[in-house]
Amino acid sequence: MDATFNYSWLFKSKDESDIWIIKSGVNLVNRSADVTNTFGATQRLSTGYLQIPLTFGFRSPLQYNTIKNNLFRAFEIHAGFYAAAPIMQKLDDPNNIDAAAQSLNANYLKFGFMGDITFTALDSKGHGHKFGIRVSNDFNSIVKFKDTPNQLYPYYYSLGIFYNITNRYR
Repeated sequence: MDATFNYSWLFKSKDESDIWIIKSGVNLVNRSADVTNTFGATQRLSTGYLQIPLTFGFRSPLQYNTIKNNLFRAFEIHAGFYAAAPIMQKLDDPNNIDAAAQSLNANYLKFGFMGDITFTALDSKGHGHKFGIRVSNDFNSIVKFKDTPNQLYPYYYSLGIFYNITNRYR
């Protein structure tokens, strides 16, 4: 489960057929992976990240219906990059012995690529639905600020669906 708080700047093309978008914000992201320790036991590593994205995209209107509540439908594509820092990490043991990482906050910074495809159906006040598919891929290099013994530095690839709970437009 992820939580995103994003803000977009919209720019119209001269013929007003397309709308270009720059989007940024703050994402709270949780990723998990199964790892095997030196004794052969499987454990679950869960890491929470504070992610700052910067994406570029465009919105192409599909239909604008003035009879039924000024319904505006559009298709959006975004692609860009992000930087993420861990805010919590936990190693779950099958024997129910959980271990928190030591001095994790700001130990490292990771970067990645993200993109999404979105369908939008909004009325003239900006209320409605926005949902789609999002993909992200961590680059396998990180920037370490502090080395700690036995620290894990995972990177992930994720594919998921999303639905915006609140849409506000002016």
